[in-house]
Amino acid sequence: METLDDQFLQTSDKLLDEFHRELTDKNSPDGIQADFSYEFRLLEYGRQRVIALQKLGLFDVLLSDETPTRNSQLAVRLAFELGVAVAEHRLMTIYEDYIHDGVAMSEWRHAGLPLAREERLRQGLRTRREILGAAKKLYAADPSLVRNDSETARRVLRMQLPALQKGGNQQLSLDAITRHLRAARREKPSPEN
Repeated sequence: METLDDQFLQTSDKLLDEFHRELTDKNSPDGIQADFSYEFRLLEYGRQRVIALQKLGLFDVLLSDETPTRNSQLAVRLAFELGVAVAEHRLMTIYEDYIHDGVAMSEWRHAGLPLAREERLRQGLRTRREILGAAKKLYAADPSLVRNDSETARRVLRMQLPALQKGGNQQLSLDAITRHLRAARREKPSPEN
């Protein structure tokens, strides 16, 4: 794992590696694939600087992992590395809190999604058990309901079962109850069907 000091000691060739790769990916035989996002505009800004440095014969100095021997080449490399430090400093000064909050939110989401899914499944099973228990009682009292899921669902709704309450004085919908009844029949057909 790269330490903070290792990041600060990166030379221009390492700093440019990923940028150069992304710039190459945006270029196609038919031209530049422009989406005009902020990221693309930064790449385009960089591409224009690359072209200018190539015309001056100084871009290879930034891509080389060897220390420049001439002062002008060293000045170009140092100016580039200073520019990267200034840009990252500006980014962190303005957005550091937002970046940390975003990372924290992402971590919470990844930790919470499996738990939330598990809870939804658990509640769904509890709801289905309640509906099937009520339907079994209704079938015992009126066997003609066995093949009439819509009417069975209406009667289950009238029972005001606690597991079907969604809050705000609302219950599970008629369609949802009907789907539970049909799904249960598909999973385990009863002898009456």
